[in-house]
Amino acid sequence: MSSDFFSALSGITAIIADAIYPIIFIGFGLFMLLTPYDKYQKIFPVSFSKKAIKAVGVFLCVVGVIYGILMVIGLLNSSGMGSQNETDSETVTQFTSEESGDERREIYESLKSSSDNPFLLDWNTTLEKSW
Repeated sequence: MSSDFFSALSGITAIIADAIYPIIFIGFGLFMLLTPYDKYQKIFPVSFSKKAIKAVGVFLCVVGVIYGILMVIGLLNSSGMGSQNETDSETVTQFTSEESGDERREIYESLKSSSDNPFLLDWNTTLEKSW
């Protein structure tokens, strides 16, 4: 497979990983807002007042939305669609450079062909403390 595929896959997984936090905040906020108070008390017997729970739910939803907006703005900046400073540009260039992996492949091949090849270790080996 080409390196373009892996760089695209890496970008997609980074977006999904970043998007999980706003989804969690909004999800918990909606849970607290939409769950009837009597059912909430059955789930959590020691709970705060109805107003406090609804206020925390609103707070979590707002935090999740703001976090999501900031994440989108950050994605726009890192993809060149928004304003970008030099540090962001250098970071993006560092991780998306088109450099060849020949040097890494060479090191891997030399390790693989050496007598003390770390890739040939038996994973069922019992380890014993020697100190």
